[in-house]
Amino acid sequence: MKKLHAIFEQPHKSSLEIAEEIVNYYRTLSRDVIKNTPQLLSAINNWYQSIVIDDNNSAIRLRIGYCNVYYYRISGDGENVFRWGLKSVYDYPSYEDAPYVGWIHRLISAMAFAMGLIDQATDHANRALQLFLALDDDDEIIRSYIQLGIAYDFTENYELQLDYFDKAYQLAKSIHAEETTLIALNNTIFVHILREEFEIAKEKIVALEEGLASSEMSRLVIGSKLNATRIALHDKDLSAVKNLLDQVRASELLKTDLSMYLDSFLLYGRYYSQLGQVDESMTAYTKGLNKAISAKSKKYQLEFLHDLATLNKNLKNYKAALKNQEDYINTTKEIAHEHAGFHYLFLRIQYEIDQIHTEVNHLKNQLNQTQETTIYTLATLAEYKDQITGKHILRTIEYVEAFCQLMNEHHILTEPFEQEFINNFSRSSALHDIGKVGISDSILKKPGKLSTDEFDQMKQHTIIGRDALSITENIMQQSSFLKLAEIIAFSHHEKWDGSGYPLGLKAEEIPLVGRIVAIIDVYDALISRRPYKPPYSHLKAIAILEEGRGTHFDPALVDVFLTHHEVFYNIAKRLLDSDDEKKVLVSDTE
Repeated sequence: MKKLHAIFEQPHKSSLEIAEEIVNYYRTLSRDVIKNTPQLLSAINNWYQSIVIDDNNSAIRLRIGYCNVYYYRISGDGENVFRWGLKSVYDYPSYEDAPYVGWIHRLISAMAFAMGLIDQATDHANRALQLFLALDDDDEIIRSYIQLGIAYDFTENYELQLDYFDKAYQLAKSIHAEETTLIALNNTIFVHILREEFEIAKEKIVALEEGLASSEMSRLVIGSKLNATRIALHDKDLSAVKNLLDQVRASELLKTDLSMYLDSFLLYGRYYSQLGQVDESMTAYTKGLNKAISAKSKKYQLEFLHDLATLNKNLKNYKAALKNQEDYINTTKEIAHEHAGFHYLFLRIQYEIDQIHTEVNHLKNQLNQTQETTIYTLATLAEYKDQITGKHILRTIEYVEAFCQLMNEHHILTEPFEQEFINNFSRSSALHDIGKVGISDSILKKPGKLSTDEFDQMKQHTIIGRDALSITENIMQQSSFLKLAEIIAFSHHEKWDGSGYPLGLKAEEIPLVGRIVAIIDVYDALISRRPYKPPYSHLKAIAILEEGRGTHFDPALVDVFLTHHEVFYNIAKRLLDSDDEKKVLVSDTE
């Protein structure tokens, strides 16, 4: 717990960075520690509840969701695995978060497999595989192939199961991943045994044992010995069977690994049966069955009941064999009933999550409408003082959206703008001149050139705008669009050569959003009527923009505008305020 609290208490790190560290620490812990120390998960969830919600909340929630899914998976709590898992992967934040989504899908698959929900097990294992194939992450691709192979176990589609295990083996071998190579190989051996391809299994187990010679992977070692036992039973090499089973039973791992513990009893029962030691065989099967019943493992209950029925039939204990068969049938019915219940549970959780997201989307739409109304009202107030109509705001929003889309289409940036950013940027740009509410009307409405003192006062609108938006942002604790608006308001009068204001920033010191709005704002001012100037035509406006290339404007960005100037021309033509302005706009183009 001390280590975990030390991770929580890092004031110099963001909540997302802390969440990342939480997951990395959680993944270093053994399954037993996590399962037997639920207060670890409680502390993680309490930390999450205590943090201030910000733009990274969905990414943080995904990481905390992973911790919960992992805990409930190893605790065998299917309902919470599905509930947390499906909520976490429903709408993951971004490409960078895809690995967490893949891990969660694999955990859901493993839980669904344990419950016998084969469709869900294969579906989520395949979703994980497709994600990691897209990420080109070989280690995770291998693990996903293995999970898919395991998910197909109940289907008895051994050919497909073997194909997935073999793909995992070949890929692991090609990248020299020793551990996963051996795990995949051991899985292929098991399927060959199920297919009664014992000669192939023997060849592969020799290769596996050679690889394990220096290995300390105890679970894999035990798994290989169990497979070797199955082969020896087929060959009726009973001395080898006894030696292998004694080694298996001596392992401390059997105290914590249920499947290996039950496998050992099952194989002991078959060993004693072949040896003709009926009482010992019956004892092994009965002990194994009782353990499977107490552990609620229906899969192993069926295996023990099948072998017991066969043994009793061979001994002509028909009454006991009949009871075993009746129990087998009843267990099969219970499994069918449980599966139906689990399928209902899965569907119910999916329905609940869908309803929640429908409501969340509705609330988001309402919030967006409220934000847009607020932005438009505030921006209109500022423009009204400056004797500019509301259509300037609409034009600015459309200019910005079009500019961002053009930058994406022509790969101007290494990482393209995401649509959510474009939406926030275009809305925020409407507030670029909000600081004008603090400037005197005598200056804003002056028809002639401003004096030096008046221009100095006019420059203050960038600072007033930034400060007002910063205060609002702190009050609302909502930075998705206000933070951008603050940056734009403060920087859209900076110039590429450093001659702008308020800070005299130069080149890429100027925020990208400020550089974009600088071009758009000047273009719209040129083609619009203002107290101090008449409207200019489109061609005259773009000529002035070209003159400012490398001095006023970012050369690369103004080139985007000039290359696609007709896009902005069409927006202006549609949304200019007066017929007089439209007439001037098209005067030398049509």
